[in-house]
Formats: sequence, structure tokens, C-alpha cells
Amino acid sequence: MFTLPLLVATLFLQVKFSVIPGLKPALYGALVLSALHAIFVPLKSHGDFVIYTNAFMSVSFIIRAVELLILQDLDELEHLEKVSHVSSSILYSWEPLPRALGFRRFLRVCDLIANPRAIGWNHGSTKYLPPLRPVEGEAGGDHCVPEHRNMVVVAVGDRSSFLRAHLWTVLLAYLAMDTYQAAFARNYPRLCDSVDGFLNGVLGWHVSPATSEVVVRRYLLSPGCWIAAYAFVDGIHSAVGVFSVGLVRVFTSKHAGEPWMYPPVFGSVRHLLAFNLRGMITLLLHPEIDILAD
Repeated sequence: MFTLPLLVATLFLQVKFSVIPGLKPALYGALVLSALHAIFVPLKSHGDFVIYTNAFMSVSFIIRAVELLILQDLDELEHLEKVSHVSSSILYSWEPLPRALGFRRFLRVCDLIANPRAIGWNHGSTKYLPPLRPVEGEAGGDHCVPEHRNMVVVAVGDRSSFLRAHLWTVLLAYLAMDTYQAAFARNYPRLCDSVDGFLNGVLGWHVSPATSEVVVRRYLLSPGCWIAAYAFVDGIHSAVGVFSVGLVRVFTSKHAGEPWMYPPVFGSVRHLLAFNLRGMITLLLHPEIDILAD
């Protein structure tokens, strides 16, 4: 439960490790103890879902801590920051993680934790970066800002196509979630009766209602849960993309997102339909595999 705020505090205060003796081992130890507590001494009064989710997320945050604090050098990490627009392109600059303990560093630390694919960061896969064109000296003209270095130009993406595709994804995700709720939450007895009628009346198997319910749980409920979870994650991702790229732009273009910032969460669905183990693993894990490969 406390692993996430401890990880935020550790990354935020990393610049003070060399100044305050004992701060680094204290925060590292607290991170490990928090994760171990979530796994081996869970809070029993919060239900199984909260217990398992807390343990899973605590382990994932420890993995993120190892990646960011041990495998990576925070002082060398840089993030693409929007500077200005140049005709049909956008001018970005590679900005390091702010060393001053302030709101900007806090936002960048939160982005590092919530962005495991490192989209827009120099330590992530180049697959999650847009085509970059360096800006040399006077090439940027009046758009070159002296306080920014390592500037690059990125072509403006097709926002209209992005918004249409992601709005369609949000709609499909809503329909999938609503169908799951209607079938298994609101009309579960009726669904079991329908399956029982099909097995006995159409197929003539002469099975009991209890056996029909087992069929529903084993062959309908499990795939339904997977589809609903897939739709929920994909729908939330698309909704955030529509909000950032579409709605935020109405008020401010500087802080609005761009289509390249929201690549697909999953791989191709055809891997699931082919029932191929390698394809299913690729579907779920291909962003993380790309980062490790790079």
C-alpha cells in the first residue's frame, strides 16, 4: 500500500543521496520492506481483490525501482519537452530530469513511474519515439530558444484519424464491458437456463442444471473476463488519448498530447485468435520486451 509513495519519494529525493547520509539506504530498505509486507503480511480486512492487487503492484513497483535506480542513471535521463510550433511541425527539446526539488521534478518522477514503456524518454525503445529531425544552429531561426538545447523537429501527426480510431475503440470497449455486465452480472441465472436449454433441447445431451452452470463458468465466464479486462485497459488508454490530444488542445496547445504519445497498449488481436502461446505472450508483453531488447 505504501510502496508507490515510497518509490515517488525515493526518485524525488535521489538528488539528495550524496548530501544527506543514510537517506539512500533508508529509502531503499523501506521500499523492500513495504513490498515484503504487502506480499507476506497482507491486510486481511480489505478483501482478496485488494490483497492480490496490492501485492502485485508492490512487486511491479520494486521492478520499476530496480530499473530506474540501479539499471538507469537518473542524471542521464532526458525527456522530450514541447517548445513551440514551426509551421506544420513541432519543436521539442531533450530536457533532463530537473534537479531542483519542485513541482516539475515531481511531475517527471510520476511520469517515469506511470510510463513503463518510457514513451518520450531517451532510455526507452526508439519504437515509441516519433521521427526526429535535429535542429542545427540557425536552422531553427526565430524559433530557437537559447535556454533549450538538443532541439529536434517532429512532424504533426494526423490528429483527426487518431481521434476517430480511439473514439471507436472507446465505444467498442464500452459495449464489451456492458455486454459482460449484462450477461454475467445482471442475467446470470437466465444465461445458465439458456445454456441448459441449448444443451438439452438442441444437442440432446441430457445434462443437469449444475453441469450446465459448470459449462458457463468454464467456457463462457473465463473468456468473458479476459475480454472485459482487455476492453477495459484498451478503453481507458484510448479515453486518455482522446482527452489529451483532443480536449486539452481546446484550452492549450502547449500541454496537449500528440498521437505519437499514445501507441497501442497491446499487440495484434490475431495472436489470441490463433491460440498461439508465443503470440499471446507478444500480445501482452511486447512493449516491455522491446525495451529490454534495446
